[in-house]
Amino acid sequence: QNRVDLTPVENVCQAIELALCLPSGSPALQEAYNISNGDPVNLWDTLAEAFRRLNLPLDTSKRIPFAVAYGIAAAMEARAKRQKGYPEPPLTRYSIMMIGRSQTLNIEKARALLGYTPEVSVDEAMDNFIEAWRQTHWC
Repeated sequence: QNRVDLTPVENVCQAIELALCLPSGSPALQEAYNISNGDPVNLWDTLAEAFRRLNLPLDTSKRIPFAVAYGIAAAMEARAKRQKGYPEPPLTRYSIMMIGRSQTLNIEKARALLGYTPEVSVDEAMDNFIEAWRQTHWC
């Protein structure tokens, strides 16, 4: 049931443009900002919807405990380190943290100091992604 903040790339670009247009001496300069849509979604429901719309299989009925997945990822990382060129393992502890825990961001500072208001909704971004995927992956 983990919830995450998703951010369409258009909104990240919007925040960057707002920061680039700050006047000299602005108190908003040299600050760090969280940028997201400020509306966390259920990660697995969102992924399931994307896979459904793409007619791709996604079996969410099989679950393993977080600690087990994290341990498997650690073993994959250790094995990869022993290989020539240190290839990226298919599963990492970082990826397990990203998909296995809730992660939400407070964007109030970006709203207050940059005037940031997300322009593209997660639903709209999903529609755009689905259309782009279909154009590049299906005839």
